[in-house]
Amino acid sequence: MRPIIDVIDRTPKICDPADPVALPQPLQGEFRFDHVAFSYPTRRDAPVFRDLSLTIPAGKRVAFVRAARGVPDAVRRSGAD
Repeated sequence: MRPIIDVIDRTPKICDPADPVALPQPLQGEFRFDHVAFSYPTRRDAPVFRDLSLTIPAGKRVAFVRAARGVPDAVRRSGAD
């Protein structure tokens, strides 16, 4: 087991862009996932999503929630704006 400081004090593999571009405000349009598959690199044998298709309307929020038994089988929509 690695000491916690080794985990906290590591250099991330993904870095911020040198010249980031601001998104227009307010954001407009919908967000769509079409047939998405995802698994963690260390758990390729245990996909989190298989063939996920989801459209999120403009101005709405969603949360991906793990079920109590550890299986990510719930996608919850929040009524909060």
